[in-house]
Amino acid sequence: MEVPSMANTKLNIESNKENHEQANQLFSELRLNDVTIAAIKEGRRIALDNRVKSYSTMDSLKKALGV
Repeated sequence: MEVPSMANTKLNIESNKENHEQANQLFSELRLNDVTIAAIKEGRRIALDNRVKSYSTMDSLKKALGV
């Protein structure tokens, strides 16, 4: 098992900080706030969850909604 050196740890921290700052800047430019980001994450989670009912056509969704 490789033990991380202080230099590697500092590099990882700096890289993570830079990535975080870049992500925040991008979210700001796209006008994505925490609520929007959380909704995107929830949508991705739901899309991958086989337990969540899904519909492959608008007709099947409308039928399920009684519309």
